[in-house]
Amino acid sequence: MAETNTFAERAEAASAVGGVGVNGVDSAATGISSRSTALTATIVPQASAANTAALAAIFTAAQLPIPANKPNACAWPGVSCAANGAVEGLSLMETTHYRLLPPTPRLCNRTAREPGGKFPATLAASIGQLTDLTTLSLSNLWLAGSVPLSLSRVTKLQSLDIAGNCFAGLLPVAFFRMPNLFFLTASRNFLSGGLPQRRTAYAVSLGFLDLSVNWLFGPIPAALATLPSLYMLSLSNNRFSGRIPPALLKREIGALFLDWNRLSGDLSGQQIGASLVGLGRNRLTGNFNTIRFSKSVSVIQVSENMFSGTFPQIVCSSSGNLGVVDFSRNRLTGTVPANCFKPAKSVLEVLYLNHNNFSGSLQPFSSLPKSMKVVNLGFNKFTGTIPPGLTTLPHLVDLDLGANSLTGLIPSFCQGQQALTFLNLASNALSGRPPLSPPPPAPPPSPPSTSPPTVSPAPYLLQSAPLKASIGCF
Repeated sequence: MAETNTFAERAEAASAVGGVGVNGVDSAATGISSRSTALTATIVPQASAANTAALAAIFTAAQLPIPANKPNACAWPGVSCAANGAVEGLSLMETTHYRLLPPTPRLCNRTAREPGGKFPATLAASIGQLTDLTTLSLSNLWLAGSVPLSLSRVTKLQSLDIAGNCFAGLLPVAFFRMPNLFFLTASRNFLSGGLPQRRTAYAVSLGFLDLSVNWLFGPIPAALATLPSLYMLSLSNNRFSGRIPPALLKREIGALFLDWNRLSGDLSGQQIGASLVGLGRNRLTGNFNTIRFSKSVSVIQVSENMFSGTFPQIVCSSSGNLGVVDFSRNRLTGTVPANCFKPAKSVLEVLYLNHNNFSGSLQPFSSLPKSMKVVNLGFNKFTGTIPPGLTTLPHLVDLDLGANSLTGLIPSFCQGQQALTFLNLASNALSGRPPLSPPPPAPPPSPPSTSPPTVSPAPYLLQSAPLKASIGCF
């Protein structure tokens, strides 16, 4: 599974503070604490018997310890209660070693448990009894089985995080209709099936939806485009197919991540309104220069598709927000406009143009902004020499010019470019000394030999020879 690099932060869940008794001895009942001469009072709400029983079942099913010296569930770790004892927040975390690994089918399989291990943990159906919950975070607990339908009865829920578990099967349709739910992430599970297509299947409150890295399939619902609060949608790393609804592309939202699916269709002339755009690794086609992006766009990731056309003008005409561009592995052609890059207003940091059919000189890249960190121009048809401007970018970490038709001497990359750690000049026709660390000291002189002298090849001569190395400037 690809890493899917996310751009959105998860909602923070509240944590309860337990009472501390006299001389540091726990006393959840009184909530009074005394340390040295200081006397403070912390009032801990009292959970009802029903909520305590429900929480005990949840902790037990998730294989998390229940504090033996805290009979009041409102004092348990991760439990947050209102003044009247209603459980409003539940944030459970696990730090045992096997649960720190990312879930995989094998590790999530019941037969793949460790000797003496605790697999499988589950989510108890009693979660549906905590009807006052507004925040629920159960990420990275390795919870297996299906997501209990009873959870949909928690209608006050505003934030639900069940990412990084072993949940499988269908995600109950009722989840999308919870009337107050704004934040829903179920990424990195093994959920399957399709998403509901009807508009009435989704609550108008839904604003953040992350179902990435699952086994979901079918068409992307056009109904998602009608959600008035929608701000971030991530369906990456699934098996969605068909066309992307034009209305969804057009929505002016914060982020739209649909990469690593099986989506198809011609996007020529389409408008994309998101500020963060991830459409890579699909089967999309069209003339890229006819696609219109929002003025606020800061990330464009469309690698591994079949887009055609000349050098993308969005790179040259950006209003200054564009920071990450990945057009790699498409069918783009032509030369780079001479005045494309304008450092005075550009915040560009990452530029992937590799595995296309670009040609001509690298001279336009001399004007790349000083903010650049990654430049990959490999596997194209660029010719000529390496321009000096590519050797003086102070923040550049990764530079790949491999598999082109570059000629001339290799310039020094050690003047004002101390951040550079990776350089690939392989499969070109360059010559000269690679900008590696200084050559090793000469070995001690050998005793005189009676053999005829031999002629060694000139050191560091690159004539279509590979060079892929870490840089050491001393």
